[in-house]
Amino acid sequence: MSVVIAGGAGAWIAFSSGGSGAGWAVVVGAFALFYGLARVHRRVEAGRKRVRRWQQIKKEHGARLRRDWDALPPAPSRDRQSEAAPPPDEAHPFAPGLNLTGPRSLLRLIDTCATEGGRRRLRRWLLDPSPERACTLRRQALVKELAPRALFRDRLALEGRRAAGSTTDDPRRWSDRALRRWLQGDADPRPLLPWVLGLGALGAANVVLAVLYFAGGVPPIWAATLPLYLLLYTLRLPAVKGLFDQAEELHQAFRRLRAAFRFLEKRPLAGAPLVQELLAPLRSSSSDDSERRPSTHARRVKHLTAAASPQHNELLRVVNLLVPWDLAVAYLLRRERRRLAEHLPAWLDAWHEAEALSALAGMADRRADACSFPDIAEADECPLFDGDGLGHPLLPEEEKVRNSICFDAPGAVALVTGSNMAGKSTFLRTLGLNLRLAFAGGPVDARALTAAPVRLFTCIDVTDSVTGGLSYFYAEVRRLRALMEAARRDDGPPLFYLIDEIFRGTNNRERLIGSRAYLRALADESGLGAVATHDLELTELAEEIAGLENYHFREQVEEGAAGDGEARMTFDYRLRRGPCPTTNALKIMRAAGLPTGGRDGEPAASASE
Repeated sequence: MSVVIAGGAGAWIAFSSGGSGAGWAVVVGAFALFYGLARVHRRVEAGRKRVRRWQQIKKEHGARLRRDWDALPPAPSRDRQSEAAPPPDEAHPFAPGLNLTGPRSLLRLIDTCATEGGRRRLRRWLLDPSPERACTLRRQALVKELAPRALFRDRLALEGRRAAGSTTDDPRRWSDRALRRWLQGDADPRPLLPWVLGLGALGAANVVLAVLYFAGGVPPIWAATLPLYLLLYTLRLPAVKGLFDQAEELHQAFRRLRAAFRFLEKRPLAGAPLVQELLAPLRSSSSDDSERRPSTHARRVKHLTAAASPQHNELLRVVNLLVPWDLAVAYLLRRERRRLAEHLPAWLDAWHEAEALSALAGMADRRADACSFPDIAEADECPLFDGDGLGHPLLPEEEKVRNSICFDAPGAVALVTGSNMAGKSTFLRTLGLNLRLAFAGGPVDARALTAAPVRLFTCIDVTDSVTGGLSYFYAEVRRLRALMEAARRDDGPPLFYLIDEIFRGTNNRERLIGSRAYLRALADESGLGAVATHDLELTELAEEIAGLENYHFREQVEEGAAGDGEARMTFDYRLRRGPCPTTNALKIMRAAGLPTGGRDGEPAASASE
């Protein structure tokens, strides 16, 4: 504003005292200065936004280490039912019970993707019910190459956020839906080519005939050919409807993506051959193959947008009276759309893949002291699962207690007993989450893990449904029936099951009878897994089921430890072999002043929890 005021005052003085030449010189100089300052201002403002986004990325890395969920970008809202956040699938083999998705989930903790496509891919890997060893090993090798390249990963996230227009207050993700819809339009340019050539020739003939007529050489033939030209051109007007809007929409999309594509196209990746191979669709080593590069198409789209501009300028539209300009641009735009349809899906696929892999690599880099890459064994190798120092990925390191367990072969069952809050459910989730990380291709929260391909199935946190007319027990029965059916399938890798508090929705007597029968039948199949229960009587199954082994978590109850007469339970969350040797319900009841009907040992046989 100061430049405008100063320029206006200077011009007025110059016109008043120095004549029109000096006045116009001041006007031109002021305009040039204003234009230059405006460009500098735009660059400075863009730089400030870039720094703010970079700072936000770094803050989120720290929040992931601290498990500060409030400082992480919010999970996509299920209310919007976007492709990146589809509604939960209660019939999924393991998604409902493992905290893989949702506000405080593994996906939200590791997700650094700036695009919906990247997040969708990462989610699909974590929820894949039938992992393939070859795909897992390929992804793991790529993650290992990306793990030490923190700058590459952060720049990829930065450019993605720039494309989405993401800010701290509005952490949106870039979506390719509009671009893909545009590509699905009428992309065949061939029907337009004869019209462009024919009307072009007719328009040129009109110009020649008109020139010759006004030069006095020929009769006014153009007066007959021009209406014919206009009639034929009008017949093809639907082909150019909205032409400028289409070109501008494509240009704006490429303008937003230009920085991200340029980064993926030109970023040096020495020492990362697999990542180079992944990004090959966006790169070209020779000028002869430049058609594969996004920058080539971005320049072409920019030129087409400029060529389509006469549609929004009534004066410039007169050019269509002479030549079929809009029709020619429509033909070129359709041709470019067809070319883009051949290359753009591969570009987006490589970008989304790189984002999802970078999210897993970021976890490996940030938690290098606590994570390791698993060994993915062959399907027929034993042990099928051998975890040393397994930790729960969602817990802060200072609160984490690591445990080890091994499942040697199909038929192995770990029966885990212990009281409430002793760590049984957390341990089951620890097994499931680390399996999903392993087969997604990422690092696991363990000192070491060997795992063969398995089909994971969980019965954890089963919920009833008032609107659906399902009681908790019936919902659990349906879930356990689906698990048994999956275990009986022999068309894939063995089933790895995790069952928490089996049949807890019914009374003690029937729960015990049903649990024994179910575990006997499950042990006869070729699966393996862990079952958590309060029923100490189930530990006797180890005497009749060859593959069943007992484990337990222990607790201590201190009566009146705080001087208020109330019992206090303490846990060390260590997994130990054998049945749980302690019970605590009566101690807690007695310390709270409730009647127990006897001392510790008298009703112990009916006090299982």
